[in-house]
Amino acid sequence: MKLYEGMYTTGYTKAKARKLMKRMKKGKTVKDDLYCITLPIFHDGVMEIYAYDELNKYPYTEMKRDVFVLGMAPGEKAATKLTRFIIDDLYQETKGFDLEDFLYKDEESKDMRIIVDLMEDVLDMDAELRGKK
Repeated sequence: MKLYEGMYTTGYTKAKARKLMKRMKKGKTVKDDLYCITLPIFHDGVMEIYAYDELNKYPYTEMKRDVFVLGMAPGEKAATKLTRFIIDDLYQETKGFDLEDFLYKDEESKDMRIIVDLMEDVLDMDAELRGKK
């Protein structure tokens, strides 16, 4: 699972959102009724909404491509409203619905975020091997 650096959230304090994102990156369970807004998993549509617990089950855990989460909310209704907000934001900014272009305004920025994600994964693995996690 990959998380958008500029994660859209609603219904959480910044501290709570950061805590949830940390747990999500590690694939850990959360107590909240957390719903995630993702890029289309099966390349159909603009965005999709899933319960976080659902994304931690087969077939999502076995997919070759990581699920990309760009928003999170406490409950399905809040996630639906947040999705509407993201779509409005997308259209105001681009006058269209090219979400990937909107999220990564330029290719260099996209490459940098991928490198940061990979580095975080390597650091996490290193810490686990050293017994620090």
